[in-house]
Amino acid sequence: MEHDLGATTRGDIEQAFRAHSTELYRLARSNLAGDSVAADDVIQDAFVRLIRSAFRYPVGDIRPILYRIVRNLLKDRAKAARVRRQAEPHLRLVAPDACELTPERIIMGRDKLTRVEQAILALPPKCRQVYVLARMEHMSNADIAQHCGTSISNVEKHMTKALGRLSQALREDGA
Repeated sequence: MEHDLGATTRGDIEQAFRAHSTELYRLARSNLAGDSVAADDVIQDAFVRLIRSAFRYPVGDIRPILYRIVRNLLKDRAKAARVRRQAEPHLRLVAPDACELTPERIIMGRDKLTRVEQAILALPPKCRQVYVLARMEHMSNADIAQHCGTSISNVEKHMTKALGRLSQALREDGA
């Protein structure tokens, strides 16, 4: 009898890790020009994503799902690197020091992050939950609706409300 991965035990996920992590690591490392640290990160991220979305997949499908997750993570990394390479010359033309990390920039960035975190925590609970699931867990509106036991329309309303309040809070704060 087939059961949902969400109903599986920690041991089932650990078994999947033992069975597939080496071959997935080789795939990631070969796509990352031999960067073993980045490959480790990709594999860890893949298993974190599997655990977070485990309720969606039947047990027998773990290997292909892991491969798809790893390939998607590799595509995301390649795209981010391409965007950085394309943007950097333009940033240097506009503001030559924009790409430099100085202690002052780091502190300013941390301050902005703190203000954003506070604005998120100040959201009403449902708005905050929908925002976090959408923006930080990268869930679709349909998945959020299913997860929260509500309609897609309600998810959209909560998201609109969350974005409006965050925007207002950050404008008032000068961020």
